[in-house]
Amino acid sequence: YAIISANVRVEDFSVIHPFCNIGHDAIVGKYSEVEAYVAIGGASQVGEQAVIHPHATILPKIKLGEGGVVGAGSVVIKNVKEGTTVFGVPAKIVEF
Repeated sequence: YAIISANVRVEDFSVIHPFCNIGHDAIVGKYSEVEAYVAIGGASQVGEQAVIHPHATILPKIKLGEGGVVGAGSVVIKNVKEGTTVFGVPAKIVEF
């Protein structure tokens, strides 16, 4: 199961894995994946084709840009730009 609060919008072709908690008024964009045990705070926005790996936490009112990736166990406290990968506690940009 997953806990999805009021007024959450999950767009077409997105996947929400088990044991997630998505806060009120959040948006999960098209083709995105929210893996197991993820918590997304209220009024957050997950862009299209984004991936949030297991046990990550996104605080309320955060924007994860299109194609953004959040590493496993990370805590996102600031907005993440399009196409950026973040990891850690607190989450920081990872460069390859």
